[in-house]
Amino acid sequence: MTLGMPKLAPSDDLFENLAQGCAEVHRRLGPGFSKNTYEEALGYELKLRRLGFQRRIARPVFYRGTRLSSTYTIDLCVEGRFIVDIRAEAALSTVHRAQLRFRLRMTGIEAGLLVNFGGAKISDGLVLIRRAEGVLAKPRDALGGEDLDAEPLERSVA
Repeated sequence: MTLGMPKLAPSDDLFENLAQGCAEVHRRLGPGFSKNTYEEALGYELKLRRLGFQRRIARPVFYRGTRLSSTYTIDLCVEGRFIVDIRAEAALSTVHRAQLRFRLRMTGIEAGLLVNFGGAKISDGLVLIRRAEGVLAKPRDALGGEDLDAEPLERSVA
């Protein structure tokens, strides 16, 4: 599986399938488990949906051209087109969004899904982010068109 992707719209079938898979995991487990539990359950859900993915991908860190012994980890890469950053927090923060943007920038993948399973509603914990554009939208259409009180669009400054 390659770590690259073509341009992607939020209405992409893969995105919708992935967002619905996250909703199913949240519906069945609810909040309260660890990040690792949600990661494993989402992996199982992706297999049921016949989506290819890699889990816990360790990537090297370079500083001034030198490879450090440290690594950063990508929770899931789905179909080589999406990075999925899984959280189990009370709420998402700007730091979580920045960390996903970093992973997108470092891998060259254009889009990522920040997923927080810790909240009461999964719709409050799904944020689609593009590498160059920042937050695109909450997945309103992917979860059956319910009103998700979308946040204002953010733009990355880099």
